Amino acid sequence: MSSILAAIALVLVALPAAAQQTVTIPLADGHASIQADIYGSGARGIVLAHGGRFGKESWAPQAQVLAQKGFTVL
Repeated sequence: MSSILAAIALVLVALPAAAQQTVTIPLADGHASIQADIYGSGARGIVLAHGGRFGKESWAPQAQVLAQKGFTVL
């Protein structure tokens, strides 16, 4: 789990400001990855996680609002 968090932190820090960027975060086992969208470029980050039948796109409206408030949102 700590390797996933470290990968997420690297992605959040490395990206320039943009409306939205799609990223792929490879997992340590080399067989799977996390697909994510990043919004904003603030110094503070928020990770939004979906569940059930929803996808990362379901968070887009909330992510855009948070990015406008100065957060980097994954």
